[in-house]
Amino acid sequence: MDRLKEYLAENSRVPLFDLREPMREAKDLGLVYHPNDSHWTDLGALIAFQEICREISSATGVNMDCGSIEDYRFVNQVHEGDLGEMIGFGKAFSVDSLTLEPKTPFHQAQYMDRPEGADWLWHGMLLKENPEKTGKLLVFHDSFTRHGLIDFLGEQFNRSVFVYLRRPSFESVRYMVEREKPDVVIEEMAERFLSLWLKDEDLFYEEDSQPRTEGE
Repeated sequence: MDRLKEYLAENSRVPLFDLREPMREAKDLGLVYHPNDSHWTDLGALIAFQEICREISSATGVNMDCGSIEDYRFVNQVHEGDLGEMIGFGKAFSVDSLTLEPKTPFHQAQYMDRPEGADWLWHGMLLKENPEKTGKLLVFHDSFTRHGLIDFLGEQFNRSVFVYLRRPSFESVRYMVEREKPDVVIEEMAERFLSLWLKDEDLFYEEDSQPRTEGE
């Protein structure tokens, strides 16, 4: 990650948001990652959103509402997590987890139809609209965005489209940008997936050799 940051700083005008330090600093507030899951908690997603929100506000000059922990209620729920599933124990690794429930309900995201000819789209696309906001957001992402960021980010724009691709190709980025004409484009990627960019042609993991159904 550090080498990538250095390279982009010298060779690109595209800003990179490194969420590692904000997540470390937020640990005193509570668990930012589930102990039985490779993904962040709702609190971790909120911290990530607030950092992204501040960076977008700084880069665009648009005063966005980055919210506060006081905007949510803590609700205790059982979380099964993906680590237990990976080793075949499933619910045996369940833990109690505090989720964030917004005091003002979020607008609901909905699945979008697959664009005609978009053979690269093997995961679903989600749309979230907020008539009280302006601007368009386009996000290419992995599973982390589906763990909270869709709700947080989608509230800040009139139209937000979330495209689940671990490694967007140039074709997919160009197609979606031309189609949506967004004001802001984000590619969210967990550090463990950076190695995908070292491959020349393979755009997907072997596990992605067959198209997925919606919700997978």
